[in-house]
Amino acid sequence: MDYCPEHWAFSPDNRHFVSFFTDGGTDSDDAPIEPDGFYVMVGELNRWGQWSEKMRIDKIPEWRTQYFVFLAEFSPDGRHLVVGTKTDFEVWTLNDDNWVLSRPGAAVFDRDRGYWTLDNNSAVEFISNIEFMLFSIQEASLWMLNSSGSWSRSLVFPFVEYTIPLVSPDGNTIFTQNRSASAELWLRRDGWEKLAIDYTVEHVFFNDDGSLLVMKCDNLVIIFRKSTRGYWKEKCQLKLDGHLKSYSFSKCGRTITIHYECGTRLFMTHLRITENND
Repeated sequence: MDYCPEHWAFSPDNRHFVSFFTDGGTDSDDAPIEPDGFYVMVGELNRWGQWSEKMRIDKIPEWRTQYFVFLAEFSPDGRHLVVGTKTDFEVWTLNDDNWVLSRPGAAVFDRDRGYWTLDNNSAVEFISNIEFMLFSIQEASLWMLNSSGSWSRSLVFPFVEYTIPLVSPDGNTIFTQNRSASAELWLRRDGWEKLAIDYTVEHVFFNDDGSLLVMKCDNLVIIFRKSTRGYWKEKCQLKLDGHLKSYSFSKCGRTITIHYECGTRLFMTHLRITENND
């Protein structure tokens, strides 16, 4: 490789990878280097087990700069690749043996509304092979691949600070809390259906298979379970006498361990989730 990449990401099928640099570095006089352009390199594993460069996705900054930020994420089947900057993104699709631009880059969030944040947490998350979530500072949007082969924004989720929408591990539920602090569960059935939650939620997480959901609401820990018909139902509540420290599911996803503090004492409680009854 003719440059030193700072970031790598392999496709889930291990057939492709992306690499890119975000910092031009310094020259011999310790002055910042300001490249005219930056790029994302896509590598491919051929039939003989050798890696080679497949293509480069060039990005030209509006002005010469030393630092330029990217995001890159593959779909679960490795056939779609999202490449974005602070102002635009593109979706590339693998057709036969070639990568084709399936959606032209476009500014999704203007300067007045704020950009998506590109930091240690990815700003894009695929929830299926043909759907991904794009996260900005103020809202998240769900993009879907339609029958014509183009990508379109189907849902938008405004959210309050530090309450970024959470997608279940199976990709069939999205938890959101909007700016009025109203919590909602979006369920994938024939389309996406919305279920209102009558709590102000502080923390939320799913078990590994996406069948159980735990919410922390004031001094309550509330557990929801998905029924066999695909709907979420409140299973039980646990009222804490003290301050919640942490909680986590067991590997099997049927037991939850809760640590909480009461005065100067620490307590640990185990809840075993029984079989689902609709």
